[in-house]
Amino acid sequence: MGMDDALLRRLTVPTATDHVLLDVDAVRQPLTGIGRYALMLARGLSAELDAEALQLLRGGHPVSLGQMERGLASGSAGRVARIAARLPFRPILRRAYLQWVGMQSRTLLARRAEQGYLLHTPNYLGLDYPGRTLITLHDLSYCHYPECHPPERVRWMNECLPSRIEQAVGLITDAESVRQEVIATYGVAPDKVTAIPLGVEPEFHPREAADLDPVLARYRLASGGYLLSVATLEPRKNLERLLDAHERLPVSLQSAWPLVLAGGRGWSNARLLERLQAAEASGRVRRLGYVAEDDLPALYAGARAFALPSLYEGFGLPLLEAMASGIPALASDRGSLPEVAGDGALLVDALDVTAMSVALERLLTDAPLRARLVAAARARAATYTWARCVSETRNAYRRCPW
Repeated sequence: MGMDDALLRRLTVPTATDHVLLDVDAVRQPLTGIGRYALMLARGLSAELDAEALQLLRGGHPVSLGQMERGLASGSAGRVARIAARLPFRPILRRAYLQWVGMQSRTLLARRAEQGYLLHTPNYLGLDYPGRTLITLHDLSYCHYPECHPPERVRWMNECLPSRIEQAVGLITDAESVRQEVIATYGVAPDKVTAIPLGVEPEFHPREAADLDPVLARYRLASGGYLLSVATLEPRKNLERLLDAHERLPVSLQSAWPLVLAGGRGWSNARLLERLQAAEASGRVRRLGYVAEDDLPALYAGARAFALPSLYEGFGLPLLEAMASGIPALASDRGSLPEVAGDGALLVDALDVTAMSVALERLLTDAPLRARLVAAARARAATYTWARCVSETRNAYRRCPW
């Protein structure tokens, strides 16, 4: 009596459930939030699993943790990753790139699938893998706010993601709110989706002004002398309304605490860039562009306050970093931000500029409120660790069916 192929495969693959392929294509400069997530998973999993149990893939090919980190430090992520980074986002180009990578690594992927490895794709869509896959879905903004994305990206996600979600044996989200959205939007069984919060690194903590000066001086900033927002310049971050709210503050407050924006150039932002250029001439707004990772902890800790009034976030890592840094924070009452903030941030309606301006003034000037928010924020931020994220991710791997 013969066995069917599925049963035979289960009897011949490794019995350990921690045999994982982790796609680290997103770990490249400039390092985005998803890139940081993949980086911290790679570091944490590498510390717990041996080279046989965990294999990192970049461009479909194996890469060691050391090679990945050296590439990140030097700004060189390898030939294949450099090609991908230069491609404009077009569905036909993205599909061609993934097909090319798949052809280059077909033998390796087929062998790993036969050996029972689980492929974890931490960035929505990735390699075409013949074995079991687990996908991290960071948010569904392309569904809820398609006008905030380039049309090509929305079309790509709508065309490709539903079938990948159906084929995957497991899904991860960064927040419970997004988990519920995935279940409702795609009709996914609740036990297939796990919410695993991100973490914050120990480098993000309160600092003395004297310790901040070497970094802040490079940006012509003074400790406690600015209102900070860390966000890509794109519509979903709601920066135009933040600019409106800041402009409604008394002139004395605008001058004392100019709005400082740190983040990449983004997309669909021609109107915002025009406004920022005019506002910068007044000295009440500053654009820093993309800030090096090593400078971010000092930039947070040196701010008078922090604001992230996004229309939607799947987690909101900058908010958590600000909370850990000991500065009072404002966030919108939408998406996952209330879930992350708890009682550690001042929440406002993302569409109400007047309410946002009033909240900013309180955040900058109300000493008892500031002290209460900082204490609550630091206590809450302490519960979000990358060690917890890695541990719960390993548990999610173990729950994936064969």
